[in-house]
Amino acid sequence: MSYRASLLLLVVVSLVGIVVSSAWRASSGALFDQVGSSILTGVVIFGGGMASFFLRKQRESRDCSDASDSVEAHAAKDAQAKVFFDGIVGGAAIAAVVGILGLSIHPSIPLLVWIAALVIDFWIRFAIGKRQLVAANEE
Repeated sequence: MSYRASLLLLVVVSLVGIVVSSAWRASSGALFDQVGSSILTGVVIFGGGMASFFLRKQRESRDCSDASDSVEAHAAKDAQAKVFFDGIVGGAAIAAVVGILGLSIHPSIPLLVWIAALVIDFWIRFAIGKRQLVAANEE
């Protein structure tokens, strides 16, 4: 199965899952709110994670970027190391700021924003590192 077909299948299955879960929620009452919501959330998170993992593995094997000596592998390791340091230092700084200022927001909001920032940080560092490695290999 090609990468585009896999991606299309993921989108179709996700849309069907949303429609089915919406219909189930509309037809059931309070029991869904207690048990079904937690189960559905777990299924969506697990399914999305597994689907993204298999799509990434399929893309990597197609592009031969899964080899340990590939440019992508080196760029990813370098970006992961830098983002790990950013995560430790930035996480401690955010915890200190939230603790000292005593913000009246839920603690999960700064955490979710920080996680999103780390993901964006990784992909920016990965793109820059990959571009630098490709340019160095071409010389």
